[in-house]
Amino acid sequence: MPQFDETKAYVEQEDTVFFDDGREIELLHYVYGRSDIDELRGSPQRVLKAIDEFARTKKYLMNVGEDKGRIVTDLIAEVKPKVMVELGGYVGYSTLLFADAVRSAGGSHYYSLERNPEFAAVITSLIDLAGLRSIATVVVGPSDRSLARLHSNGTFTKIDLMFLDHYKPAYLSDLKLCERLGLVGPGSVLAADNVIKPGNPPYLAYVRSSVEEKRAGKKGAEGFLDKTVKQYVNREGGEKLNEEEGDPNLVYESKLVNSFEPTGIPFTRGQDVVAGEEHSLNARSNKSTDPTPVGEDLLTPAWRPVPPYTGVIGYVKRTMDRWLEIGSQRPRWGSSQLPSEQSVTAGEAHSTRAGFGLQLARRRSSSIRRRTLIHAWYAKVLSALKAAVLRPQHVDSKGTRWVLILLAKAKDLLRKCTRARQNMKGLPTA
Repeated sequence: MPQFDETKAYVEQEDTVFFDDGREIELLHYVYGRSDIDELRGSPQRVLKAIDEFARTKKYLMNVGEDKGRIVTDLIAEVKPKVMVELGGYVGYSTLLFADAVRSAGGSHYYSLERNPEFAAVITSLIDLAGLRSIATVVVGPSDRSLARLHSNGTFTKIDLMFLDHYKPAYLSDLKLCERLGLVGPGSVLAADNVIKPGNPPYLAYVRSSVEEKRAGKKGAEGFLDKTVKQYVNREGGEKLNEEEGDPNLVYESKLVNSFEPTGIPFTRGQDVVAGEEHSLNARSNKSTDPTPVGEDLLTPAWRPVPPYTGVIGYVKRTMDRWLEIGSQRPRWGSSQLPSEQSVTAGEAHSTRAGFGLQLARRRSSSIRRRTLIHAWYAKVLSALKAAVLRPQHVDSKGTRWVLILLAKAKDLLRKCTRARQNMKGLPTA
């Protein structure tokens, strides 16, 4: 990983109050009071440079920064989103940086959802200065209400790329809301900041979980530090989170990329990976085996390898993979997060409704239940097989018989699914 340029480091973040103390308005005066203000007009990069100079010489700003920002702009160039949404704009650093990247990638619009009206005013003013009014829109209000309103009035019906950097307990509730409204679905890409420090256990658990585990996931502010939960109490009086369920049939997967906070502190960021249904499930199984770091270097985390699937174990796994693969969609991306010191996570969602088509799955609840059962048996079989490989001394003849029983049930369900598919008119046989 490249070394951090210390000359570009922001001033150190304060221990107690580090935002919403007037520094945001002070930034606006600093930018508009510059002698070279005319050179900034119509230039997002020069406005960003001015914001960086303020944070390096005056007061700390909780911006995404140059290094982390570059990772997301590279993602924008790769994904080429038509519609990108950010939750939490603060003073508009990410808005300017990402909206400019979306415009360069041929996108249609960028939406910055900011709860604080003063912060939103700062963002709007800097958008005008940078000449991004035609591509970027600031929406003021709680993120869940703004998302619901933008969906209901037809402003957008699908989010291609979403950047989450707002109230941490709202990450999960807003993601579930987007899933339920259909704003986030197969092909959507997510990037979430600060999921390790200050931390976001519910969000991480949700995007790393199986379909069954998501149904019993954490809600609200459970699992957060008290300081994080009360971060906005003084001004906003606390947050009321949307507790509606999302779409547990969407699963996520990612890898890690190293970078730095704008203060120079290293962090590890989750990068999206291309994976089909089979590979996604394999990666999830591998990840859940033993995610304990072997090394202590947070920049280069090592993970215990999972033994290769060979012989009978390989046969069972291939059978189960084929079982889930029947009639599946084209390979898609996904995103989940692995631990790191600080992280931005990213990845593309894909649906586990494989085999029967989305509309048909909605009409036939039995089909959905059957596939949910398939995933449950799949997880049990792999768990048993891994136990046999990793800890053979704990597997007796009874355990071996249990694995064989599971395999028999797997084959039986596979035959039922295949037969059901063949009986459906207009669908090709597997």
